[in-house]
Amino acid sequence: MPLSTYQYAANNPIRYVDINGDSLRVSFLEEGTMLTLNYYNDEKFGWGFYDNSGNYYQGDNAFVKSVTSALARINLGEEGRGMLNNMISANETITIAQGRNVYNEENRMVGFNPLGNASMPTENGFQPSPNFISLAHELAHAEDHLKGTLNQNRTWGGTLTNYAEAEKYSTHRENQFRAEQGQPLRTHYGVMLDNRTNTFLPDPKSRIIDAKGNSIFFKPYNYRKR
Repeated sequence: MPLSTYQYAANNPIRYVDINGDSLRVSFLEEGTMLTLNYYNDEKFGWGFYDNSGNYYQGDNAFVKSVTSALARINLGEEGRGMLNNMISANETITIAQGRNVYNEENRMVGFNPLGNASMPTENGFQPSPNFISLAHELAHAEDHLKGTLNQNRTWGGTLTNYAEAEKYSTHRENQFRAEQGQPLRTHYGVMLDNRTNTFLPDPKSRIIDAKGNSIFFKPYNYRKR
């Protein structure tokens, strides 16, 4: 008998991921209760969120819908799909929760604001970043953490401030995701305000690709030729 916002999948003998293990999760508030669901690929229902008993979530929580949509878009690309597969099969748990777009390494929490549309410096000028790209960027930090290579030291020298070394990896992954999704490549990590014109400009010391689409930090790698 189906539950209110779930559909039971117990009759399915094969799952692509062991739901008893740690995985990629979403945490959200529904009717005053904090709920947590696991994201994986089930043979019957496909990619989606499931509770610990294998019930497929079919509710109408706006945040869960936004996360589901963003993950589905990330999953369309080979690089994005590979990242998600690695996460759902890892021993550690990565949790997505509503909030500012940021990764907290202390609790492996990925903050995600579905309505955030911060403009980023791209090959086509400053453009709003699609929310699935913003989520993928933060998930790349989590991926970096799972690999044991996350470096949060702020030793990447910018014009007005220093940036975390970890942003080199996350923007590299971001441009991989952008390239396979037909999005313009991000050219710089940092931005700064030009007080004379009251406009934002890319921080020239935070450039991450050259004019030909080659990665500055991950060589040899050309995002346009993949």
